Amino acid sequence: MLEFGTRLANVSYVERPGAYAIIRNAANEYAVIRTPKGCFLPGGGVDEGEQMEAALGREVREETGLAVMVGRKVGVAAQYLISAREGIYYKKIGHFYMAEFGERLTEKFEAEHELLWMSFDGASAALKHRFQVWALATSRG
Repeated sequence: MLEFGTRLANVSYVERPGAYAIIRNAANEYAVIRTPKGCFLPGGGVDEGEQMEAALGREVREETGLAVMVGRKVGVAAQYLISAREGIYYKKIGHFYMAEFGERLTEKFEAEHELLWMSFDGASAALKHRFQVWALATSRG
């Protein structure tokens, strides 16, 4: 598995699996979620016992209010992170999928999450985590 970020010696990391969508529209732009913490691919953490595709659907609905149709898996990569607020070291393991937005399921979604459409270069520059940039590039073939 490809790993991004710096793994510090003598540090215990909490592994956190996540599922993320790579969604491209007809204008060849990519879906990016902007939050107060930065820009990310749609998706997020997988709860214990939850299937990857189900978690991706839940996360996208929470972030955008939209359904998602999950397609082929692009790959898996890890990102080492430190949560300064929590004082926890994470090894996020991202499972990345091609996907499409479906119908609007709800008007209620996380207010601090804004759906943006960006060019490949714009999204690559904006995404906060390198493992997501890798997935975006890998999705292009």
